Amino acid sequence: MQRCVAAGVIVLDGDLILAFARSDKPGFALPCGHIEDGESAADAAVREAFEETGLVLVLEDAPPYIAFDPRGGKQVATFLARVVSGTLRDTELDEGRPCWTAVSDVLDGPYGDYNRGALRHFGVLS
Repeated sequence: MQRCVAAGVIVLDGDLILAFARSDKPGFALPCGHIEDGESAADAAVREAFEETGLVLVLEDAPPYIAFDPRGGKQVATFLARVVSGTLRDTELDEGRPCWTAVSDVLDGPYGDYNRGALRHFGVLS
């Protein structure tokens, strides 16, 4: 298996999911970013989510979804997480604008196939 080079999170709030309205391509994506040297995938997921959204997360006690994302061309680990503090950024970043959106929006976005697999892994989709 390839080494994971990126890590992300799935954060749900009722029927909504934490995502980005992408600025570089149409659609929505999950918070995700590169794993730094010496950093675990879990630590990277929490760090990246905070940097991108302003929200402090804690990972749920569930094994991550690990798969190759052909659109991004890398092995990614995605964790289920929940918000413990912070305020959602209201400014657009390079990645796009963080927001709460419908789960279906991340299925139609640029990483829809990967996101579908991750959401099935965590039982959000059947």
